[in-house]
Amino acid sequence: MDAPLESAGRLGSMYRPGLRLVLALAVGLLLALPACGERKDTPQTDKPTKRPQARSSWMPGIDKNEALGEGPLFRKTVVTRTYDLKPWLVNFHAEPFRVKPFSMTEDVYITRWRSNTEEPDGTRSPDDIHCHTYMADSFPRQTDAWLFTGIYTDGFTPVFELPEGFGIRVPKAQAFKFLPMFNNRRADQRKARMRLEVDYAPVSAMPGMTSLSAFTVSSARPDTYWIQGKEPGTEFYRDVKAREITLPVSGRVHAIGAHLHPYGRSVEFKRVRDDKVMFTAVMIEAEELEHQRLTTYQSKDGFYIRRGERYLVTTIYENLTDDKIDAMGGLFLFFDPEGKPD
Repeated sequence: MDAPLESAGRLGSMYRPGLRLVLALAVGLLLALPACGERKDTPQTDKPTKRPQARSSWMPGIDKNEALGEGPLFRKTVVTRTYDLKPWLVNFHAEPFRVKPFSMTEDVYITRWRSNTEEPDGTRSPDDIHCHTYMADSFPRQTDAWLFTGIYTDGFTPVFELPEGFGIRVPKAQAFKFLPMFNNRRADQRKARMRLEVDYAPVSAMPGMTSLSAFTVSSARPDTYWIQGKEPGTEFYRDVKAREITLPVSGRVHAIGAHLHPYGRSVEFKRVRDDKVMFTAVMIEAEELEHQRLTTYQSKDGFYIRRGERYLVTTIYENLTDDKIDAMGGLFLFFDPEGKPD
């Protein structure tokens, strides 16, 4: 009768240290959790979401094409529905949509576009509500270079125009994918919608145009990262993020835009083999409401890039606040795949 009890005692002594460890971990986890009703004022990003999938529904809101005067230009206007943006919301992807074709009868060239966020009554929202906008033949991917045909805009670059003689060719009857992105770096809930206007012309009305494709590069993976607040008594905390990337294509680059979050200062694109800076997007002051703007690159001559070459993408932030901030730093480049070397 004693043998089973003795065995059980030995077995219990064998597992007693493990039970102590489990109990200690459980108590530590409970202590780490916030108290019921405790408010967290530190900005937090949304939980990671799955890669967006195309839906069968069309854009809910305005999606129309209209002629601009007597010339060959047309404008597509797309306006999303109004979204409720919860407090401290960063990088909020709205649901993905398909946008109706620019033309059902022939290919068209996109030459210019404008995008911004609006209040529910149609007045313009502050610039930092607008994260960025892309409308293209594919959804963006966090790779060293997302190749796409379409348009891209940043909250601090609401208007983008290609050099004269260049356009983005869209096949007839093609529906683009549209994925608007919002921010709300405030303690209160906000409402906002996104408006996008795209100017285009039929290919038959624009002979001799050169068609451009595009790709993106980023100074960090994942794209979004955090920067600490400034130390007491200092003016700002300076953060420099640099990353080498391998170019996925060859051709001539004719237009470049950048993407930054608030307190971003610049994004540099430098060729590694000779340390030549090809372009630097810089944040500059602008008029009220449109309080800052990113510089862009447009050139009819452009510069040549080679597939497999190494480039350094460098992003600089100067955090003027005492709290940590969210950051991104990247470029979207429009290039001619048929462009020739210098």
